[in-house]
Amino acid sequence: MENKVRNVVDVRDVAEALLLRYEKPEAEGRCVFKEVEEEESKVSSAKMQRPGWKFRPVEETLADSVKSYEEAGILHND
Repeated sequence: MENKVRNVVDVRDVAEALLLRYEKPEAEGRCVFKEVEEEESKVSSAKMQRPGWKFRPVEETLADSVKSYEEAGILHND
């Protein structure tokens, strides 16, 4: 597999960001701005962090994903 940057998002973080947009007037407008810089994209959540939104650490997202896959029988821990 080619060594590239992979953007990952936790659906729980997305849901919390959407709720924040509805609850706090300062979170109005576009919440994630994507810039294209020489073949790579730069994504910033700074606008959502100002009114108090925080994203989960990637380690938590990955660990919870693996646990969810195991519980659903998609991934086996043999």
